[in-house]
Amino acid sequence: MGNCSAAGFESVQLGILLGRAAALKNRLLDRQLLPLGITAAQLKVLRLFTAGMTPRSRYADT
Repeated sequence: MGNCSAAGFESVQLGILLGRAAALKNRLLDRQLLPLGITAAQLKVLRLFTAGMTPRSRYADT
């Protein structure tokens, strides 16, 4: 991660930084989940189903 430096962060908007952090988190999680044969995106869906909630029903009451 030698290409990250604090010098260029002043001109970058917060949303872009949050997106980059989320992408990095997903890449690291993908690497950890590789032995299980699932991806970070698949894990998010599995978490919804195990909580007894589908993505559509999550917002049905709003």
